[in-house]
Amino acid sequence: MGTSVAAGNTKPAEQPVDRRLKNGKPELDVLPVEEQFLWHGQLDQKAVLSIMESDRFDRLSEALDAQARSSSLASDLTRLYADALNEQWQAADPNVHLGRIACGTTLCIGSAVTTDASAWDSWLKRFDTDPHTPSYTLIEQPIDRDGGAVEHRFIFSTDPDTNGIVARPQ
Repeated sequence: MGTSVAAGNTKPAEQPVDRRLKNGKPELDVLPVEEQFLWHGQLDQKAVLSIMESDRFDRLSEALDAQARSSSLASDLTRLYADALNEQWQAADPNVHLGRIACGTTLCIGSAVTTDASAWDSWLKRFDTDPHTPSYTLIEQPIDRDGGAVEHRFIFSTDPDTNGIVARPQ
């Protein structure tokens, strides 16, 4: 099983993005956990994959959830995406179970478990086109578990300005 990188372009970043203003308006604060996954305003592929493949994933997801409670926007996004994802999974295949999801102001981090790869693929296509769950870039990493189960760890952007995946120069 390999990593899925979708809906974004992987390229070296050239210019930093000014994260203080967007379209002439003050930007929403990015939560500290989110900052670990961003580089110049885009998903940092190396940082994301190193976290997703490690034991730190659960701790960072829990930390984002705790930080999100201090932001009404992040709390609302977490609730809205959790409800929508559960509904999508039940429609796609009831054997896909949401493990967790936590959203900040820019990104959501989550996991789901399934024993059926086609159910996951079906959901991923639905997620990509569902107007109730806009996402602008997504990275997913499958992790094999006991009994043939697969945990799919994912991070996706909820911010239209965070719409790419960058490879940080060495």
